[in-house]
Amino acid sequence: MVWDTTIEKETTPEIVSVVGHEMGHYVLGHVWKGLAFSMILLFVLLYLGYRCIGWLLARLGTGWGIRGLDDWASLPALLLLLSIFSFCLRSDFERI
Repeated sequence: MVWDTTIEKETTPEIVSVVGHEMGHYVLGHVWKGLAFSMILLFVLLYLGYRCIGWLLARLGTGWGIRGLDDWASLPALLLLLSIFSFCLRSDFERI
C-alpha cells in the first residue's frame, strides 16, 4: 500500500522500493501469518482476562462499586486487565 504522503514526499525509486517491500510481505505470507498470530494472541489475552477478572473484582470490586461479573461496571475492569496484559506483552516483544 502506498500512501498519498509517500507519493508526495518520496522519489520514484524510493516509491518502487516501498512497493517492493510491501509485495515481499504478501509473497512471503506475512499477512496471513500476522492475522493468525494476532488471533492467537487475542485468545490468550482474553483467557488471561477471564482467569484474573474474578480475583480483581474480589479484591477491589467493592471499593469500585462493582457488585459482580454480571454487572456492566465490571467491563472497564476487564478492559484495564487486558490493557495491562497487552502492555506487558508488547514490552516483552520489544526486547526480542
